Amino acid sequence: MMNSPLIASDNTSAIDAGELSPAVAMILHRWHIQDIVADVVKASGPMSAGIERLCAGLEAYWESAFARRGMRRMVEQTAHDHKLLRRVDSMGKPFCLLIELELKVSGWVMPGKKARIIFDQARAIMLEEVETGRRSLRREQLLSMIPQIVASEQAG
Repeated sequence: MMNSPLIASDNTSAIDAGELSPAVAMILHRWHIQDIVADVVKASGPMSAGIERLCAGLEAYWESAFARRGMRRMVEQTAHDHKLLRRVDSMGKPFCLLIELELKVSGWVMPGKKARIIFDQARAIMLEEVETGRRSLRREQLLSMIPQIVASEQAG
């Protein structure tokens, strides 16, 4: 796994987004995603499967993405300029798969639909934080809703 000092520290001031080629932007974003996945696994890995580990993983996702928000903005600008936003967005699939796997390992049936709901909301929070530069109050709202989302899956 590549842990770029540029990405880890979010020291993007030395790079002009207008100077990034689409290929370089995609490579940087791939490293960006890998670093965030590593942070999520590190934070939640030692815990037992369950809602607590899922919530710890989401908190690590938000914190890691927040720390690297300058890189995300730069990659998004380059992707937008070159009509590659769909490719950038698709690179976030590992997070949805981690949520689905967590729900599946925890014993919940048909976790895919609920994983997508949780991921979409978590991603929206992350994007809000990238845009505003502030941590969202919606973090706690989503974390408190997860037991209800999971319970509705078990009942459904």
